[in-house]
This record gives sequence, structure tokens and C-alpha cells, in this order.
Amino acid sequence: SFAYADDLALALAAGDMINRIVPNMNSALQTVDRWSREVNLKVNVHKTEAMVFTQATNADKRDIPTITLGEQIIPVK
Repeated sequence: SFAYADDLALALAAGDMINRIVPNMNSALQTVDRWSREVNLKVNVHKTEAMVFTQATNADKRDIPTITLGEQIIPVK
């Protein structure tokens, strides 16, 4: 993860196994959500997005499992 004054980026590598990495991403986001609540910070879910980088020519973001932060779904760009 990378953190700046008011930005945070989580990066996970999945190879060709996107279905395996999403549970890990959701777990990491749960940790971020829990920590932010403990230190009285709020993550602006409306400014949060997920990005998937792939070499697959037939990749379709609709095939990516749901990524969430708390109860909110994070859109995949």
C-alpha cells in the first residue's frame, strides 16, 4: 500500500487469477475501513475506485467479483 497526506493506494498482483485476488483486496479494504474508524477518519467512498490492469485482450470488467469498502461497492474502472 502507498499512503499520502489524504490518499491511499492498495496494489495487489493477481497474475491471471482475478477471482483469487478480489477476496484479498476486500480483506485489505476491511482493514483500512476498521483502521480509519479507529482513528476517526472517513474514507470517501464516492472518490474511491478500483482499477484492474491486465494483458488479456478479452478481459471484461463485468466479470470481476464485487469489491467493497464497508457496505459500499467500489466501482471498477
